[in-house]
Amino acid sequence: MASRSAATRDLAVRAAWLLCVAVIALAVLVGATWRVGDVRAEGDADAVSVSSPALAKSVADTALRAAQPLGFALDDVWPVEEDNAEPMAIAVRRSGVAYLVLAPVRTAQRFPALVRLNPDGSVARSFVIRVGDPPRELRPLAVTLTAGGDVVVAGADVVAALDSDGAVLWSAPAGDGHPDFGPAARGLDASGDLIYGTDLVNGRVLGYDAQSGALRLRLGTVGSGPGSYRSPMDVAVGPLGRLYVADFGNRRVQVLDPVGNPLLRWSVPGRPRALDVDDDGLTYVLLDTEQVVVLDREGRQRAALGGAGREPGKFQMATDVAVATDGRVLVVDRGNRRVVVFRPSSDEPAPSATATGVSPTPTSATPGHELVTLSACPGSPARLDLTAVVPPRPPMSDVMLLVDTTGSMEAVVSTARDRTAELANALSAAGDSVHVGLVDVRDYPYGEAGQPADWPWYLRSPLLPPGPVFETATSELVPAGGGDAPEAYAGAIVGALDDPRASWRDGARRVLVLLGDSVPRDDDLNAGVTNPRLPGRWAPGRPAWWRDSGPDWAPGTRDDLDWQQVLARLADDEVTLLVGVSGVAPVELAGDVGALVDYWSAWAESAGPGSAAVDVLETRGLPQRLSQIVSQAVSHLDTLDARAGPASRSAWVAFAPDEYRDLQLPPEGLQRTFGATIEAPATTTSGRYELVLEVWGDGARYARQLVALDWRQVCAPTATMTPEAPTPGATTAATTSPTAEPTLTASPTEEATPTQVPTATPTATATEHVRAEPVAFLPLVGRHYCAPGARAEADIALLIDTSSSMAGSKLAAAQAAAIAFVGLLDLPGDHAAVVTFDGEARLAQALTGSRARLLEALVALRTERGTRLDLALQLALGELTGSRARRGSVRAIVLLTDGRPQPGTEHAVLAAAEDARGEGVTVFAIGLGEDVDSELLRHVATDPSRYYQAPGEDGLRAIYDRIAAAIPCR
Repeated sequence: MASRSAATRDLAVRAAWLLCVAVIALAVLVGATWRVGDVRAEGDADAVSVSSPALAKSVADTALRAAQPLGFALDDVWPVEEDNAEPMAIAVRRSGVAYLVLAPVRTAQRFPALVRLNPDGSVARSFVIRVGDPPRELRPLAVTLTAGGDVVVAGADVVAALDSDGAVLWSAPAGDGHPDFGPAARGLDASGDLIYGTDLVNGRVLGYDAQSGALRLRLGTVGSGPGSYRSPMDVAVGPLGRLYVADFGNRRVQVLDPVGNPLLRWSVPGRPRALDVDDDGLTYVLLDTEQVVVLDREGRQRAALGGAGREPGKFQMATDVAVATDGRVLVVDRGNRRVVVFRPSSDEPAPSATATGVSPTPTSATPGHELVTLSACPGSPARLDLTAVVPPRPPMSDVMLLVDTTGSMEAVVSTARDRTAELANALSAAGDSVHVGLVDVRDYPYGEAGQPADWPWYLRSPLLPPGPVFETATSELVPAGGGDAPEAYAGAIVGALDDPRASWRDGARRVLVLLGDSVPRDDDLNAGVTNPRLPGRWAPGRPAWWRDSGPDWAPGTRDDLDWQQVLARLADDEVTLLVGVSGVAPVELAGDVGALVDYWSAWAESAGPGSAAVDVLETRGLPQRLSQIVSQAVSHLDTLDARAGPASRSAWVAFAPDEYRDLQLPPEGLQRTFGATIEAPATTTSGRYELVLEVWGDGARYARQLVALDWRQVCAPTATMTPEAPTPGATTAATTSPTAEPTLTASPTEEATPTQVPTATPTATATEHVRAEPVAFLPLVGRHYCAPGARAEADIALLIDTSSSMAGSKLAAAQAAAIAFVGLLDLPGDHAAVVTFDGEARLAQALTGSRARLLEALVALRTERGTRLDLALQLALGELTGSRARRGSVRAIVLLTDGRPQPGTEHAVLAAAEDARGEGVTVFAIGLGEDVDSELLRHVATDPSRYYQAPGEDGLRAIYDRIAAAIPCR
């Protein structure tokens, strides 16, 4: 959907070539020398050295402009006046005249799908586009302009050229045609005798003949390597004829030379929906985070504008971006039905590019019991009663409403839209402090699944207290689109849970409420269902092997979602799924609502606590019905259990009982007490240790108590157990209000080393709580400076990225640095493991003190596609906490990567890193090259000081040495 003036680009390219020829001739005549530098896959820019003063000044001026900070200011907002229209794509001529593609919100005949806009955004003329024989109306998704002044539009299956009066000059098949999904053409841009487009499902860049539309060029295939794509959404032509591709599924921009050879790959902080390139080589990338990021020629971010929201300068489901020759940036804001125009500004900052358009109300830590200090020694444990007051409803609940808005859901969508306040009140039955959010669910926009303008799911409102944001979002729901029976329910569930913009609160009960009339997309919906209504394997969608395509939108890739695994995740994460069935879309069930409710009820049994399904056929009573099922779900607890943390000390605490099951909550609530016995292993060093005792019920936290344990390795003859004096108003027992939490929290980076108490005589009396930074060390460089007995033995996991982008010199440098690192270990007293990761994670060598085995694993490294950081961290943590790990050892992970999580999610990576910190494992992270997500790796590391950036292979060895030097002896 890139849309700069093709004429301008062609002239610029021709001028550039003529200038190059002139410079060469001049160099030959005067003996000047010049060099064009290599363009490498990691983002090096062209380097040119010339002796021509004029050309040298031109190059210097361009470099100066590139070094200056970019600023943008909101210039104008062009609303779409047509009530039944949403803007989809835009192209701009040098004169400022723009062509805007519109899509109908509801089915319409003689729909003006193309609008010509004056430079001020006013409508000059509208066009109804008819193509084919017999003629049919074309619903375009993309538009571009040719050097000859033609307007070229493309739908999923047709590309057509129009003259300035809207007459069709030619039309031809679009896309490359997939055997299972058919054509799925997307973005357009023109250059010379070719019109470039993308094919969403085939993962290709296509070239059409500018005079006939005939397919002339195919580039790429589905994949994550150079020149491969997952769901490419858009293509743009930049200076020197280079192609820039919005590689949505791989979260990156790829740059190709004019014949399709991959040159550059730039990771971006989101999934790119569209892009455009200006004459200076700046790339404007529209992301699914509702931001436009501006990248320079080396892929470095220079500016960001937009952000999710409804106010001016923000976007909702933005679909295209275009750069005019005067520097204005035009963003097609589909959700808000407008075009947002920004202008360059040297004295105003770029509009804020926040992750969401609404700042969620922060979750404050309300006061609870003060820190309780207890003393214990071997054979004389500390004891504490932890009492949870459980009200009839959870103290905090987050309720996300997922609404199927395909065409068959007219009645439910209309009711939700017209009665938004009642709907919010119904969902508020989930607890005392309730936040509500909204997800709009349809299906994937290709094959038989959905219409080309559909979406699988979209977060219309984050979780916030019920109010105007939720009501406005609900009022904007429109029933339309859809295709075959199954819908993207699995993708919507996973997306709602993983999207950081959703703003789930820690400690709140999580509830998903799905309103739909169909089934999720899966290759066998009968799997795991006892006595299914339909015999055998049930895969209602086509093709039968297709599961939900997942976050990358590409079918048949590693992140595809299996429905049974989605249900298992809901169970593991204690997420309640409530389903309101409003009809029967699958033809196999022959309109039997009871059969569809039975299926959803069977699936609910495999989901989180309190999950259930009911029919909501009577839409007039929808709010009351929702209130009823939500109240029923939260008024019963499957399990109320006590837990101790951090995980490395959970075995120190025994609860009696450890859980209560099957609790029906009366109107007055109830109380349950857990007796905690706390005793460290006898070999634990004397000192003070922090623990957190909590009570959880079906995913919600009901009580929390911090404990400081003064542990003595040798019991004093007159030892007594004396708790710290409580503050006024606090009871001696750790009885915690259901809505109250202490403001003091345990350090997430705390190691197994205690805070030392400065006394030589062990006592069992309460002492003043003194919090100190935990000490962690590795016996690496400088270990010979440690005094005897000053350190413990170490268990270390080396995590090495073996993704395809590491092939060659990177992998060789990583091997050499890791081998040198092993040489610094005090083997066999220290132990190390080697974990490699690409699309999978493998334990190349388990924990061992054998130098030979470690070196053998390191020299055998091979590369594959993918970068599963999360799986690597999980595997390493399992090794460091498993049977081969040694009690009392210092544990650390040293992670090396040159990329971003693909597949997998940042959420999964951060969760795995948090698990490691909770187990007392120190995490070091090394980012190699320019493609890494430095911000992510800083959060993966135990703290930012344990993250290291290596611009190239040469610095790796030094970084490992710096890691060693940064970890002193105790």
